[in-house]
Amino acid sequence: MSSVLLRAWSRKHGSGAGRSWIDANDWLKRFVHGGTVAGLPRDICTAARKRHVYLDHDEISAAAEKLADAVMRSSWPYHPAPEVDELAAAALLPLPPSDISRAIDKETGECDRDKIVAIRKAARLRGCDPIYWKRQIRAVHGSAFERLAVNAGLVSRNRALYVSDRTHAVVQARRRRSADILANLVATNEQGDQFTLQELADKSPANPVIKRAELMVRARGLEEYAKEQGCSAVFVTLTAPGHMHPRLSKGGGENPNYTGEDGRQVHEYLNTVWRRTRAQWARDGVQFFGVRTVEPHHDGTPHWHMLLFVQPGQIKTALRTFRAYSLQDSPNEKGAWLRRFTFKRIDPAKGSAVGYLAKYISKNIDGGCADGSSLTGVDHESGKSSLVESAARVGSWASTNRARQFQFFGTASVTVWRELRRLTADQVQEGLRDLFAAADASDWAQFMRLSLTADVLPYREERTNRYEEPVKVVRGITFNGEAIITRVHQWHIESANSAGRADKRLAAGGASAPWTRVNNCTAPITYTGRMPEVIPPDTPITPIPPLTIPAGRIHPDWHAFIMGNA
Repeated sequence: MSSVLLRAWSRKHGSGAGRSWIDANDWLKRFVHGGTVAGLPRDICTAARKRHVYLDHDEISAAAEKLADAVMRSSWPYHPAPEVDELAAAALLPLPPSDISRAIDKETGECDRDKIVAIRKAARLRGCDPIYWKRQIRAVHGSAFERLAVNAGLVSRNRALYVSDRTHAVVQARRRRSADILANLVATNEQGDQFTLQELADKSPANPVIKRAELMVRARGLEEYAKEQGCSAVFVTLTAPGHMHPRLSKGGGENPNYTGEDGRQVHEYLNTVWRRTRAQWARDGVQFFGVRTVEPHHDGTPHWHMLLFVQPGQIKTALRTFRAYSLQDSPNEKGAWLRRFTFKRIDPAKGSAVGYLAKYISKNIDGGCADGSSLTGVDHESGKSSLVESAARVGSWASTNRARQFQFFGTASVTVWRELRRLTADQVQEGLRDLFAAADASDWAQFMRLSLTADVLPYREERTNRYEEPVKVVRGITFNGEAIITRVHQWHIESANSAGRADKRLAAGGASAPWTRVNNCTAPITYTGRMPEVIPPDTPITPIPPLTIPAGRIHPDWHAFIMGNA
């Protein structure tokens, strides 16, 4: 890291003539000792300097156990627990939500005591659960490290594309561990059918091949439906203001106007522009539908691509409104009117609207094609990386920034579509056959036509999650107010060794229904030898040692940099 800083300082220093020396030193001072550490907010700044912001898998597990133990030994959230507050703050984490304002009726202002008890109980169960803390630590520390890496110049077309090499390696390693875990867990239903969770995942949209195929089917159906409705197709690209980009587009050098936003914050900004645009369209009576994709620039800054379908008479109003909201921030910035919001009206005589979108769908999933081959050529952001390699790095970027890569809007429910495809022939009622046939034949256009008049909705049952909170889980569909259960099996999950799995799992039952999903999140928390009971506040509490993280986990000089000594 210090070598990266030295090179950046040297570029700013130049020959040392004029003010270049002073400017370079001022930049380095702001970077290390300023109100932020590589863009981290001030409340994280102090903690980031005192300890490593990056944790490996074992350190995350150890930190999660310490936090869970600290909550277990305290009476939080029923009574203040300074030791828990201190330990969570040292790990840069908020405590589980325990705000009782959710128990206050907005109309009467009265408190529901049962809700207060439930809120505090759920908060305590979360606090005593190492799995909860693992997820929080992984998200917070992963984002913090990536932000440091971006600001230190480790992410650009000249270094690592889209995401730092370290974060990419961590995400890929985590996915391999998850695949190993799924492969070693076996789900058994009441009929004795057995599958590994990996086999079940491969039958769901978690499989990149199925995900890509479903997205293309839906996009193709949207275009066919739009042509029938007489809609015009527009391909829109929405980009963030220049001051939100850490690196320059040409050459990949540092952007002197960068204001410190990370990928997640830029994505939220773009979403805000989109929300305001949709609200104005609703006031103007603009009817629209389409699909949105998000992908990063070379420096990890996200931008959106959208395929919009709008009536020809409303297209000018729609685009004018969209452009106005995209230019609300820094409208006089150089190049804003040229690059911030661009669009291309698609002429059906020259090409398909889905053709514009197909590359972005493939590039953001696995770089694969419908025929099983891979996309050829190189990524235009770097000019050297293959599209398959870029797809993997884009996936790591999306995981780190928690960005939803694809979103359809103004269309029929994909949940109903998927549940209909799970139906067996004897479950299809009269009046539902056409809708079922459209879903089963992957005809999204026909499915949208029929959905306009069909009274079909997702059916959800209320269950209790692992923190004893009520959650609604999809179990099927409702047709004319009547529930049709599509998820008929009850699954028991255990390790492959204890399951004694047989090779004849499909001999009696035949092929399984598509879109199988196993969700074990509703299982209660199991504790070995301890329960998260409330400990009276006068009980002596064994002091919990602070988190200690060995130096040099990333680079030998990384710890010194965080301490402010570099």
